[in-house]
Amino acid sequence: MMDSSRWIILAVATSIIGTIISFVILLIRKMSKKQREGLERIAAAFGAQLDLGSWKKQPKIWGTMGSRQFEITFHVVSSGNSSTTYLDLKVNIAPKDYQLSVSKVGFGSKFFRKIGILKPIPTGDPYFDEQVLIHGKPEEAIYNLIYKPSFKDLVMKLTQRKYKVEIAAGATELVASKVYSMNKDLDEAVLRDNMDTLITLADTIEERW
Repeated sequence: MMDSSRWIILAVATSIIGTIISFVILLIRKMSKKQREGLERIAAAFGAQLDLGSWKKQPKIWGTMGSRQFEITFHVVSSGNSSTTYLDLKVNIAPKDYQLSVSKVGFGSKFFRKIGILKPIPTGDPYFDEQVLIHGKPEEAIYNLIYKPSFKDLVMKLTQRKYKVEIAAGATELVASKVYSMNKDLDEAVLRDNMDTLITLADTIEERW
């Protein structure tokens, strides 16, 4: 009788696990289809090319807007058993001899700044400095950027939308990166507005007017 009960329990457990696995696979397929359709819609709206990627390669959209080449890509950061996907907007720029990082002020950064561990570059605008963190070197080059027309307005807009904006020394790309949400970040109008803002920021940095 005991062996029979064990077999019944095992059969029921196996059935439940199989049902859960089937549901997860169906959910993944639906999510993948939704993302694929969203990326195809965006590529068509931007008149861009699309590589849907594979199980080991993230999707990529690329093309030209005005005089700038752009890319929309994704990258995954893993930590232990969890991972986070980031959406990256990129536009080409001439190589720079400085580093720049601009991000939104959060609770943690407020605390670390208060105790003196975090030391962003001040702009002299109290409202801006309460909202946005600017880091970079050499500082002289960063101050030259800060006082360019519209620079603060443009980075404020992107950081308020949770993008971190960066230029690496010697890099040929201006990058805006944020944690990716499929439900929020595949809206063509919002994505185009963000890309337009990034391109205008690149023009401001290079004084293309």
